[in-house]
Amino acid sequence: MSTTNETRIRALMYLLSDPDERIAQIVHDQLVQIGSSALSYLQCMGQQRPELALRLNAVKEAICFRQLLQEFQDICHSPSQPLDLEAGAFLIARTAYPDLDPQPYIHMLDDMAEDLRARHVGESSIEESLLTINRYLFDEQGFVGNREDYYDPDNSFLHRVIDRRKGIPISLSVLYLLVGVRLRLPLAGVSLPGHFMLTVKDHQPAIFIDCFNNGQFLTEEDCALFLNEAGIAFRPRFLRHSSHDQILARMLRNLIGIYQSRHERSCVRRFQALMTIIDPT
Repeated sequence: MSTTNETRIRALMYLLSDPDERIAQIVHDQLVQIGSSALSYLQCMGQQRPELALRLNAVKEAICFRQLLQEFQDICHSPSQPLDLEAGAFLIARTAYPDLDPQPYIHMLDDMAEDLRARHVGESSIEESLLTINRYLFDEQGFVGNREDYYDPDNSFLHRVIDRRKGIPISLSVLYLLVGVRLRLPLAGVSLPGHFMLTVKDHQPAIFIDCFNNGQFLTEEDCALFLNEAGIAFRPRFLRHSSHDQILARMLRNLIGIYQSRHERSCVRRFQALMTIIDPT
C-alpha cells in the first residue's frame, strides 16, 4: 500500500469518531470505497477504540458485502463459465452469514456423493438410483421439510439446511441436485407456482421428485392435480426446466419476501442487491 493511501486511511479512522453522524457517514462511505486494504486498520482500531465498535463493524460489513456482490457478479455474468449454482447458493448464505466458510460444507456434499457412489448410484436404472438417494438423504441422513417453521430464513441457506437437516422445497431440491451433479445424474429444477421440485431430463414418462415430501415421485398428472387443488390453473409451461440463474432468483425472492414480512429492511436491501445482479428486470 502506498504511504499516501495509508495516511488517508489513518486520517479517516480518526474522523470516524466524530460525534456528527453526517461526518461519520461520509467517512464510512470513503472507507468502503477504499475496500479490503482498510480492513487490517479497522481491526487495529477496534482493539484500540472499543467504543467505536458499532461504526467499525458497520464499515467492515459494508466492505465485505461489496466484495460479495462482486463475487456474485462474477459468477452470474462470467463470459467463459456457466453459472455455478453451488457457488451462488453459498454466496446467498454468506449474505446473512458473512463469516461462513463454505469449504467444510462442500466436503460434506462430496462425502454424501461418495457414500451414494459406493451404493452404485448411477450404475443402476435412474429410478433405482433415485430411490437409493431418497433412502439415504431422507431416511438415513434425516433431511426433512420444515413444516413447523416454514418461513424461518435459515430454511433457505444451504449450510444451515445441512446443519439442521431442515429446509423448504427449493433448498432441499438444491441439496439433492448438487449431490446428483456429483453423481452425473440428469436432474433439473422445476419451478412450479408455490412449490419447487426436480425432474429427470429427457425421461419418458416424466418423473418429478418432491424433495419436501421425502423425494416422492410424481407424474405430470400429479403436478396438475397439486396446482388445481391450490386453486391454480395448470399450464404445461410450469413444468419447464429451471436454469441455475432462475433457481437462485427464486431463492432470493423467497428471502426478500420473508425479510419484508419481518420488517428487516437492511436484509431486504442486501438480497435485493443480489437480485438486481441476477435479474435486472
